[in-house]
Amino acid sequence: MYLSQEHPDIKKVYFIGEQGIIDAFSSFGIEAVGGPNEKEITMTSTEYEHYELDPEIGAVVVGYDTDVSYRKVCIATLYLQNDRKFIACNDDMFDMVQGRPIPATGVTLNTLEYTTGIKPHV
Repeated sequence: MYLSQEHPDIKKVYFIGEQGIIDAFSSFGIEAVGGPNEKEITMTSTEYEHYELDPEIGAVVVGYDTDVSYRKVCIATLYLQNDRKFIACNDDMFDMVQGRPIPATGVTLNTLEYTTGIKPHV
């Protein structure tokens, strides 16, 4: 809802997260690429150097992702370094599972912020 209201020109995003958020984007007419559909986990320096950015992607959106990978972080970093909006679904550092903290969205956000120097809009 935030994107459709605050950035109505953005119709496509690179997403780190799980399927439920992609479905929510779709209900607002926003296409989300990446997420659980990004099956590769690695990216070589040569792939990174030659990765072609999709000019239609206007933002990087980060949500909870149990399959976050080096490749997803590399792709998000490329988009962020090329002036895309940086939006977080939340900035939770951890969730609790049976009384134990498990890393959450904040871990990915901190990685991207550390890599790019860009703070997300939460």
